[in-house]
Amino acid sequence: MASPSVKQKYRPSVALILIAVNLTILALPLGSLLFFRIYEGRLVHETEAELISQAAVIAAAYKQALQKRLDSTDAYGLELSPEATAQSAKRYDPVEPQIDLARDDLLPPRPGPAATSAVASVVSLDAGLDVTQLFFDARRTTLAGMVLLDHQGTVIGGNQSIGLSFAHVREVRRALAGFYSSVIRERISDEPQPSYASISRGSGIRLFAAFPVKFEKRLWGVVYMSRTPNNILKHLYAFRDRAFLVALVVLAITLLIAWVTTRTLRGPIRALSQQAQGVAATKGGNLEPLAHYGTSELATLGQSFIDMADALEKRSTYIRDFATHVSHEFKTPLTSIRGSAELLSEHLEDMKPEERARFLDNIQKDTSRLKALVDRLLELAKSDNVVPLFDDTVELVPALENIASGYSQVRVEGDQVTARIAEESLGIIASNLIENALGAGGTEVILTIVETTNSCEITFKDNGSGISPGNRAKIYDAFFTTKRETGGTGLGLGIVRSLVEAHGGEISLLETAEGAAFQITLPAASG
Repeated sequence: MASPSVKQKYRPSVALILIAVNLTILALPLGSLLFFRIYEGRLVHETEAELISQAAVIAAAYKQALQKRLDSTDAYGLELSPEATAQSAKRYDPVEPQIDLARDDLLPPRPGPAATSAVASVVSLDAGLDVTQLFFDARRTTLAGMVLLDHQGTVIGGNQSIGLSFAHVREVRRALAGFYSSVIRERISDEPQPSYASISRGSGIRLFAAFPVKFEKRLWGVVYMSRTPNNILKHLYAFRDRAFLVALVVLAITLLIAWVTTRTLRGPIRALSQQAQGVAATKGGNLEPLAHYGTSELATLGQSFIDMADALEKRSTYIRDFATHVSHEFKTPLTSIRGSAELLSEHLEDMKPEERARFLDNIQKDTSRLKALVDRLLELAKSDNVVPLFDDTVELVPALENIASGYSQVRVEGDQVTARIAEESLGIIASNLIENALGAGGTEVILTIVETTNSCEITFKDNGSGISPGNRAKIYDAFFTTKRETGGTGLGLGIVRSLVEAHGGEISLLETAEGAAFQITLPAASG
């Protein structure tokens, strides 16, 4: 019965499993870091959006305060470039956040205000005072800082630096040209930075946004806002239920990795180990494929275990049956020798000379049969364990003609072919088949050599009594012979088949009208 086989399907390799596990383990901290960076950038983005909204409201209030105090708006402020006024001409003039925490440079702390010769007008100072009161009321909620500048960059409201200038600051300078500008700067704090801040770039920065106050084609001032973004850890604590959910997801991924690794490696390896112990305990036996192998290497190993167990079982059966046959074959001549020896010992003086000669002849024949059996057994053992060297080649025609020269009934014909087989093995094969043919009464044995694709065929055809249909299936069985009385051992064809198969060939019995024909197929040296 054929041994079971492992189901063929796609299975990842051990290397692929280990690479995937290691990459996943590596990705978890990198993913967490990326999550922090993205989340932190989102907080900065939201903070800038809030500053823009607040600055837009303050700019609108400042424009209204100025309009109430100005007799004419045509001459106030600075005239803007066409590029700066292009957006203002539209019905809507949205300002989007510009800061990218991962891309933008972190600037040094904001420079302090500087003295200036530009004097703010009384109108702008009065309007700035009104807006400052509005801002201070909102500041308790927004936590933002504000400095209100006139069109020259001079402070007109928001803090104690009235009359000083921020025109030299980078973001303010761009806003004075009519363009919104924002930057991130190092944060100055009187409190020591906590140790956990090292994982967050946003914990030590402050966001500055300069919003131009434009009226038609003129610049009336700048609303200069600032605020520290929300700390990411504090923000996560505020949304701890969501953070807990993320932690559960990470834990689930970790457990999944452990389960996948265990299922694909540890489980099948333990099952294969138990199978190996079972094979060692029983010296073979049939193994069934595992339900799950996990990886291609383990599936290959499992199939090897099944094949090994099947081979051990077949070998054990062969040795057991062979030992039974050997004991039977040796028992008959040994019994005969022992009986003849006992009779000679007990009745040597009473026996007639012809009787003594007959018993001695029986002993000699049985001894010769035992010797023939031992020789054949040695040949069979050698053929079963032959290790073919596929570098060995032989020219079939001259080698077989050399063997045939010892028999007048044998003729060789056919192609000149070089076969991959040792010359000694070819001699044993040919001699056994020729002897069998002559023993079956053949008077002519023809050896025909034919070259085929990558192989060559040798046909041994005789005109003897042939092989009966009932015996055709048993001719390769050990000790099966129809010529036992003439010294046949029943091992010749078994030796032939072992040698042929050891050299990668095949032997088959052909259908013939007369005699018997065996075809030997061997690999050609050119194949």
